[in-house]
Amino acid sequence: MTEPDNLQPRETSTAAEQGLPAGLAADGLRRRRLLKAGATGASVALTLTSRPARAWHCNSTSAWGSAQLAPTTSTTARNTSHELTDECWSITEWCNNTAHGSLGQPWPHLGCTTTTQINNYTVGTLYKPYGGIPTGLTSSSLLMNKLKNGTQFQKYMLVARLNAKFVTNVQNCLKTNLVDQLPLMASGTYSPPNLPHVVWNQTDIINYLAANWMVQP
Repeated sequence: MTEPDNLQPRETSTAAEQGLPAGLAADGLRRRRLLKAGATGASVALTLTSRPARAWHCNSTSAWGSAQLAPTTSTTARNTSHELTDECWSITEWCNNTAHGSLGQPWPHLGCTTTTQINNYTVGTLYKPYGGIPTGLTSSSLLMNKLKNGTQFQKYMLVARLNAKFVTNVQNCLKTNLVDQLPLMASGTYSPPNLPHVVWNQTDIINYLAANWMVQP
């Protein structure tokens, strides 16, 4: 997984510095603003923080959303304090079946050891225990095809599901009150449990997953 150095929450950050796709980074910068309760359809501002080597930030959607509404020194410190030593596979590593440190190659964890098995593995097989297939996908969609050719939202959601399946810290990070939040994000709109009047769109969801290092390009 690519590990960008010294990311700073400044408006002039480039997409490369943020570690996000250029279009998403530009869109996020254009729409940096605080949310107000009841502002349906408003966007959550993305605040990127520095990432120590071999560590990543894990914040629940509730904690992350609250910090974006009222960013202070204390909330920033809290968000950056949740640094976990576990790593997870990037989108590129899933697409290329590339090993990531001690985790090894990703696809054998799904029982796929041949190219045919990898290419024939369906989205429905992955989501059968969980539900909440991301918008625009069906049970018969081929997972590898969508990892390579799906929308950015689909790619991030698929890899979040994959990483949560095999990396305990990702799984735990995505739970609020023991409830998996990924199925609630599947439609592309989502409200953190403690912020029912705040609505995240697809870009906000991607930003949350990326900024907390659960999914990287």
